[in-house]
Amino acid sequence: EVWQLLNHLITASKTNNKKTDLRKILHGAAIEYLETRFRHYILHDVQKNQQLLAIATLPSAMELILAYAKLIENRQRYKSDQIDLDYAKVYFAMRMGDIDSAIELAPEPLCDLLAEWRGSATGIDQGNHYIHKCCRKLSETSRQKFALEYRKASANGKMPYYAAILQALGCGNLSDDHNSIAYSAECWLWLSMHKVSFDGSRNFSPEDFQQSLVKSEDGTLILDSFMEKPITYVKLLMLSQQFDYGLKILGMMDSNVTKTHLVHFALTLFVNKLININENNNGTRNNIHNILKNNKNTIEVESNMADIEFQDDAFNFWNNEEISESDDAMTGNITVRDDIENDINVTKEVTNILNEDEDDYEFNQIINHK
Repeated sequence: EVWQLLNHLITASKTNNKKTDLRKILHGAAIEYLETRFRHYILHDVQKNQQLLAIATLPSAMELILAYAKLIENRQRYKSDQIDLDYAKVYFAMRMGDIDSAIELAPEPLCDLLAEWRGSATGIDQGNHYIHKCCRKLSETSRQKFALEYRKASANGKMPYYAAILQALGCGNLSDDHNSIAYSAECWLWLSMHKVSFDGSRNFSPEDFQQSLVKSEDGTLILDSFMEKPITYVKLLMLSQQFDYGLKILGMMDSNVTKTHLVHFALTLFVNKLININENNNGTRNNIHNILKNNKNTIEVESNMADIEFQDDAFNFWNNEEISESDDAMTGNITVRDDIENDINVTKEVTNILNEDEDDYEFNQIINHK
């Protein structure tokens, strides 16, 4: 799951044309990841109950929303009245990223509010839908008007879905977590990510959001709540662009599987420029150094697996000779010179980090070989 998450974020980062937009792109990509995950979850839930719901074929998006809402109603998971169960359908559509269905399902005037929210990002860096996802917002007039609606909906707790919809649209209180329906970490994170303001229009900056995933308001470490599910916490940190801290948590886990992947997570993030290792970022540099040092056995084994053809290709690259296709154990099929140059640069960087410890000659030789 962590690899799937990183693959999604890295793919999104490639759409960045301006350095200043990378945070917005990754934020929007994280929202999309959570929406896709929720869609898969409810599809699986509906498919398990196809006989109960009398669904003969795979449902369309709208049918999926209606079927899942029916399941929730049958299970009586929440003590909501019928009106809020209708709003639940709108919430599920939003939660899976289908704003068109949400508008179709919403009554007046909520459908107009959703349409305004969706259209607010039109013209903002056209073509990059990741940025659109984090730049949607209501006009101040609409926000204030529906802030009163939000207070009414959340006052007695009888309309949690309606309140959650208004929260996602920016009309709610920043301190409300809506735990009655945001029952999973991913649902809670999705709502929280819609509170974030990149333009300062709301008092919840990206930095505030990141801090909320590290410590609670009373100073308690959020990690304490995930001691039995540390991978889930690592995913939340990655989705909030706290890659260095996520690697640190992975390094604390006493698992051979985690140690096997940890080095590659670190190098993958570095190669794709999602973490920086330089003199101005000693915390990250020391963290990566420790990850590599503490997992030197893993690196040594993989070093012995490396194909000698990689060395030949690297030599040919520096001599401006034609690169032949090779199947290297570390990089896969190499057909483009940039791939080889990239791996050479990564190897040099890792070597530089570890050569800072001159006493560990044996480990440095392992890294130099790889």
